[in-house]
Amino acid sequence: MTIRARPDVDPERIYLVGHSTGGTHVLNAAVAGAPVRAAFSLGGRADLVEVALDGGYGNEPFSLSDTALSAMRSPNRWGGSLAVPTYYFEGEYEYYIDAVSMAYYAPMMEAHLVPDADHFSYLGAVKANITEQILADKGTSPSFEFSERMLYQITH
Repeated sequence: MTIRARPDVDPERIYLVGHSTGGTHVLNAAVAGAPVRAAFSLGGRADLVEVALDGGYGNEPFSLSDTALSAMRSPNRWGGSLAVPTYYFEGEYEYYIDAVSMAYYAPMMEAHLVPDADHFSYLGAVKANITEQILADKGTSPSFEFSERMLYQITH
Protein backbone atom coordinates (compact mmCIF):
# COMPACT_ATOMS: atom_id res chain seq x y z
CA MET A 1 0.00 0.00 0.00
CA THR A 2 1.37 3.42 -0.91
CA ILE A 3 1.20 6.34 1.47
CA ARG A 4 -1.39 8.00 -0.79
CA ALA A 5 -3.72 5.01 -0.48
CA ARG A 6 -3.84 5.06 3.32
CA PRO A 7 -7.25 6.14 4.65
CA ASP A 8 -5.63 8.43 7.25
CA VAL A 9 -3.61 10.39 4.65
CA ASP A 10 -4.78 13.27 2.51
CA PRO A 11 -3.07 12.45 -0.81
CA GLU A 12 -2.97 16.16 -1.72
CA ARG A 13 -1.04 17.06 1.43
CA ILE A 14 2.09 14.95 1.47
CA TYR A 15 5.33 16.74 2.34
CA LEU A 16 8.99 15.76 2.39
CA VAL A 17 11.25 16.78 5.30
CA GLY A 18 14.82 15.63 5.91
CA HIS A 19 17.96 16.67 7.75
CA SER A 20 21.59 16.44 6.62
CA THR A 21 21.93 13.43 4.28
CA GLY A 22 18.13 13.15 4.44
CA GLY A 23 17.95 16.80 3.41
CA THR A 24 20.05 15.99 0.34
CA HIS A 25 17.63 13.15 -0.44
CA VAL A 26 14.71 15.59 -0.12
CA LEU A 27 16.36 17.94 -2.64
CA ASN A 28 16.99 15.05 -5.03
CA ALA A 29 13.41 13.78 -4.71
CA ALA A 30 12.06 17.28 -5.34
CA VAL A 31 14.13 17.82 -8.49
CA ALA A 32 13.16 14.31 -9.67
CA GLY A 33 9.49 15.31 -9.52
CA ALA A 34 8.27 13.62 -6.33
CA PRO A 35 4.49 14.16 -6.19
CA VAL A 36 4.43 16.16 -2.96
CA ARG A 37 2.91 19.47 -1.92
CA ALA A 38 6.21 20.93 -0.65
CA ALA A 39 9.72 19.85 0.31
CA PHE A 40 11.86 20.97 3.26
CA SER A 41 15.60 20.32 3.38
CA LEU A 42 17.34 21.02 6.68
CA GLY A 43 21.07 21.17 6.08
CA GLY A 44 21.15 18.96 3.00
CA ARG A 45 24.01 19.43 0.56
CA ALA A 46 23.07 20.40 -2.98
CA ASP A 47 26.44 19.66 -4.58
CA LEU A 48 27.68 16.10 -4.10
CA VAL A 49 30.88 16.86 -6.01
CA GLU A 50 31.76 19.18 -3.12
CA VAL A 51 30.64 16.53 -0.61
CA ALA A 52 33.00 14.05 -2.28
CA LEU A 53 35.85 16.56 -2.12
CA ASP A 54 35.12 16.97 1.61
CA GLY A 55 35.42 13.18 2.11
CA GLY A 56 31.77 12.23 1.68
CA TYR A 57 29.06 11.27 4.14
CA GLY A 58 30.44 7.77 4.57
CA ASN A 59 27.33 6.00 3.29
CA GLU A 60 27.27 6.81 -0.43
CA PRO A 61 26.01 3.94 -2.63
CA PHE A 62 28.52 4.92 -5.33
CA SER A 63 32.22 5.61 -5.63
CA LEU A 64 33.17 9.11 -4.56
CA SER A 65 36.01 9.02 -7.07
CA ASP A 66 33.44 8.94 -9.88
CA THR A 67 32.92 12.67 -10.41
CA ALA A 68 30.30 12.06 -13.11
CA LEU A 69 28.11 10.08 -10.67
CA SER A 70 28.56 12.73 -7.97
CA ALA A 71 27.55 15.43 -10.43
CA MET A 72 24.54 13.45 -11.66
CA ARG A 73 23.35 13.02 -8.06
CA SER A 74 23.79 16.72 -7.24
CA PRO A 75 20.40 18.42 -6.96
CA ASN A 76 21.89 21.87 -7.66
CA ARG A 77 22.43 20.77 -11.25
CA TRP A 78 18.70 20.14 -11.67
CA GLY A 79 17.20 23.06 -9.71
CA GLY A 80 15.26 24.32 -12.71
CA SER A 81 13.31 21.04 -12.62
CA LEU A 82 11.69 21.83 -9.27
CA ALA A 83 7.93 21.75 -9.66
CA VAL A 84 6.99 22.07 -5.96
CA PRO A 85 7.87 24.73 -3.41
CA THR A 86 11.15 23.71 -1.81
CA TYR A 87 12.53 25.29 1.35
CA TYR A 88 16.11 24.96 2.53
CA PHE A 89 17.43 25.75 6.03
CA GLU A 90 20.91 25.65 7.50
CA GLY A 91 22.75 27.29 10.35
CA GLU A 92 24.89 30.23 9.29
CA TYR A 93 28.00 28.54 10.72
CA GLU A 94 27.81 25.61 8.33
CA TYR A 95 28.49 24.93 4.67
CA TYR A 96 25.44 26.10 2.75
CA ILE A 97 26.72 27.96 -0.32
CA ASP A 98 25.79 25.18 -2.78
CA ALA A 99 22.13 25.27 -1.68
CA VAL A 100 22.01 29.08 -1.64
CA SER A 101 23.34 29.14 -5.18
CA MET A 102 20.84 26.44 -6.19
CA ALA A 103 17.99 28.60 -4.86
CA TYR A 104 19.28 31.53 -6.89
CA TYR A 105 18.71 29.56 -10.09
CA ALA A 106 15.63 27.59 -8.97
CA PRO A 107 12.49 29.75 -8.88
CA MET A 108 10.61 27.19 -6.76
CA MET A 109 13.22 27.19 -3.98
CA GLU A 110 13.89 29.44 -1.01
CA ALA A 111 17.11 29.16 0.99
CA HIS A 112 17.15 30.38 4.59
CA LEU A 113 20.17 30.74 6.83
CA VAL A 114 19.35 30.44 10.50
CA PRO A 115 21.25 33.20 12.31
CA ASP A 116 23.73 32.24 15.03
CA ALA A 117 23.15 28.50 14.51
CA ASP A 118 25.12 25.42 13.51
CA HIS A 119 24.02 22.24 11.69
CA PHE A 120 22.03 20.96 14.70
CA SER A 121 21.15 23.81 17.07
CA TYR A 122 18.20 25.11 15.03
CA LEU A 123 16.52 21.76 14.28
CA GLY A 124 13.96 21.51 17.09
CA ALA A 125 12.55 25.00 16.69
CA VAL A 126 12.55 24.99 12.88
CA LYS A 127 10.97 21.53 12.66
CA ALA A 128 8.27 22.63 15.11
CA ASN A 129 7.58 25.73 13.00
CA ILE A 130 7.46 23.71 9.77
CA THR A 131 5.03 21.30 11.45
CA GLU A 132 2.79 24.18 12.59
CA GLN A 133 2.77 25.65 9.09
CA ILE A 134 2.04 22.26 7.49
CA LEU A 135 -0.92 21.74 9.82
CA ALA A 136 -2.22 25.22 8.91
CA ASP A 137 -1.70 24.68 5.16
CA LYS A 138 -5.33 24.28 4.07
CA GLY A 139 -5.56 26.37 0.87
CA THR A 140 -5.53 25.18 -2.71
CA SER A 141 -1.86 26.18 -3.04
CA PRO A 142 0.87 25.67 -0.46
CA SER A 143 1.44 28.69 1.74
CA PHE A 144 4.57 28.93 3.89
CA GLU A 145 6.33 32.00 5.25
CA PHE A 146 9.86 32.09 6.58
CA SER A 147 12.14 35.02 7.26
CA GLU A 148 15.55 35.31 8.86
CA ARG A 149 14.03 37.44 11.62
CA MET A 150 11.37 34.83 12.37
CA LEU A 151 13.97 32.05 12.31
CA TYR A 152 16.13 33.98 14.77
CA GLN A 153 13.15 34.59 17.08
CA ILE A 154 12.07 30.96 17.21
CA THR A 155 15.60 29.62 17.72
CA HIS A 156 16.71 32.04 20.48
